[in-house]
Amino acid sequence: MSSQLAELSILEPTMAKKLTILQLVTRRQYRGAEMFASKLSEGLVSQGYRVIFLGLYAPPPADLQPQGAECHDLNGDSSGFVSLKLLKFLKKFIADNQPDVIQANGSDTLKYSALCKRYFPRIPLIYRLISMPSYWMGTNPIKRLAYRYFYSKTNFVSGVGRPAIDQLIELMNYPPANTNVIYRGVDEHLFDKEICRQTLRNELNISQTAKVLITVGALKDEKDHHFMINAFAQMNHFDKELHLVLLGEGDLKSDLVAKSKSIGFENKVHFVGFKDNVGEWLAGADLFLLTSKIEGVPGVVLEAAIQNIPTLAIDVGGVREVIEHEKTGISLHEREFKSFAFKADYLLSQPTLLAEMGANARQLVIGKFGLSRAVREFEELYLRLLDEPA
Repeated sequence: MSSQLAELSILEPTMAKKLTILQLVTRRQYRGAEMFASKLSEGLVSQGYRVIFLGLYAPPPADLQPQGAECHDLNGDSSGFVSLKLLKFLKKFIADNQPDVIQANGSDTLKYSALCKRYFPRIPLIYRLISMPSYWMGTNPIKRLAYRYFYSKTNFVSGVGRPAIDQLIELMNYPPANTNVIYRGVDEHLFDKEICRQTLRNELNISQTAKVLITVGALKDEKDHHFMINAFAQMNHFDKELHLVLLGEGDLKSDLVAKSKSIGFENKVHFVGFKDNVGEWLAGADLFLLTSKIEGVPGVVLEAAIQNIPTLAIDVGGVREVIEHEKTGISLHEREFKSFAFKADYLLSQPTLLAEMGANARQLVIGKFGLSRAVREFEELYLRLLDEPA
């Protein structure tokens, strides 16, 4: 058990110790929203709650299993907008387990939990907004109308950052009083940097002196790894000993592998898949890269920061909430790979500056994004909603 979860276990007991919290996720996968829901679940378990960690769809081979939580999967069909069969499964699961609170964590969990609300009107439903609503709703008026209905069935929306909540209020006319921002909490454990650097380079079979750039995220269009590889190719004009590590899986993996080979970088761009020791991989790198087209508040930037690794990112969504420009990293407004490559070279060529930014990043996370704080704020929210009339 981490030091932060140990700290949680000695908090003053609450009147709601025996409450059951249902944490609904798209699938029990190693992705930002689900990983935070997993850590939150562990924190709530340490507080004495019964926590059910439920995936709508079948989990990947390496599935998330928050310690102490009851893990289940509905193994639903993810094709189409709504599966009536999956909706029926979720309705039965809620009826059988009678949770006191339901928290739906991003993506498809909103529509299924909202559609179940008609059957369980007295159970408070909290939606965890993980990114900018406009990106997922698009411009189709019928789809926006559907999402307006889904949001109307929630009791509360808790966002990962202020920009996402502000956009929700504007686009959906959602009541501001029923929203808040609870920043993602991060475990503060610091791995031994020198050991992790050596282990990472041994794992990749590369020189111990090689500089390593790293990113973590699903290999999907919204993360824009194509841009990252283009920028990496440009970086190699400055430094031939650079390596790029991509942690994650996704639909675009074969395309990205082919792209790396086509430019002669099959031995310099490393696709290592999902890892359950992400912190150790981050600690072994030199610089974290984020090139997403859309983000809420990217938790991977926080995880890198805890390991004293600064970030170079494209400024989208809530990136500026986790990066203090030129203090804990650099965020660029323009999506231009030559500029991105130039900034990466600028940072990597100044090890003293890189170390200073990394130390600043860790202090920012410790002060603003502690796990125990996030657990307390969600606990307070649950209790407040349970006290309100149905």
